[in-house]
Amino acid sequence: MYISLRKLHDFNQVVLRLHQCSSLESFITEAMSLIRRVIPYENGAFFSAEPLLQLYDCSYHLDVAEKLFKYYREYYQKHGIYRKMVFLRHSLPVAGQANEFLDFGDREENELRVGFLIANTMYYLAGVQLMHCGNVLADITIHRTQKQHDFDDGEMKLLKMLGEHMQYIFAKLREEKNAKLVDKDQQAEVSGQTMVPFTAREAEILLLLAQGLSNKEIGERLFISSETVKTHLKNLFAKTSARSRTELLSHSMKILSAK
Repeated sequence: MYISLRKLHDFNQVVLRLHQCSSLESFITEAMSLIRRVIPYENGAFFSAEPLLQLYDCSYHLDVAEKLFKYYREYYQKHGIYRKMVFLRHSLPVAGQANEFLDFGDREENELRVGFLIANTMYYLAGVQLMHCGNVLADITIHRTQKQHDFDDGEMKLLKMLGEHMQYIFAKLREEKNAKLVDKDQQAEVSGQTMVPFTAREAEILLLLAQGLSNKEIGERLFISSETVKTHLKNLFAKTSARSRTELLSHSMKILSAK
C-alpha cells in the first residue's frame, strides 16, 4: 500500500481544518468538501443518526441533484437500509467499502445496487461511520461513477485515518451543542419563559411523524399501541392548534426554532 507524501500533506491540512470547526453545521459542510482533497469522489451524502430511535436522516449532500437527493432520502428511509445495516449490528468498521456495509447478495441482481445506486451513477461506494461510546452518530457515504476506479487500499487507509479524527470532532461538537441547549432551557426556566411544550415521548412521535410513518408504524417503533399514539397526537394537536399532520409538523418546527 503506497501513500504519497503529497497525499499525507493534504491529509494533515484537512485534519487541521476539521479540528478548527466550531459547530456541527460547519463540520458537516467542511468534512464533505475536504474529504475530496484526499480521496476524490463524484458525489456524497451525510446521514445524521438518532441511536435511541434507530433512525437515519440524509441531512446534507454534495453534488447530488436536488431531485435525486429527495429520491435518495425517500429510498433509504422507505427501505430502512441504514437501520438494518448499522443499528442491528454489534460492530462496524470506521471506514469501509460498499460490500462491508451493505449485504448485496447477488451483486448483479440486487435491487439496491442495480436498481438504485448504479441506476443513479453511484457505482462505487465508500463510507465512514462516526461513532461514540458504541453508538453511531452519523455516516458519510461517497460515490464514484463506473467510469472512475474503485477506492483503492491507500485511499481506504486515509479514509479510516480521517474517520478516526472525525469521530472525535463530531462527538465533541455534538456534546457542546447539547450542553448549550440544556443551558438555554435552564436559563429560560429561571427567567420564567415558556418552555417547549413537548414531552420526550411527544418529541419522539414528532420525529417519526416527520419520517412519514403511520400511527401503527410509530407504535411498533416505540413499542406502544396505536391508541396510545393517537392519545399523544391528540395532545400535540391541542398544544399546537394544528388541524392536520402537515400543520402539526409545521407548527412544531416553528415552536422549536423559536427556542
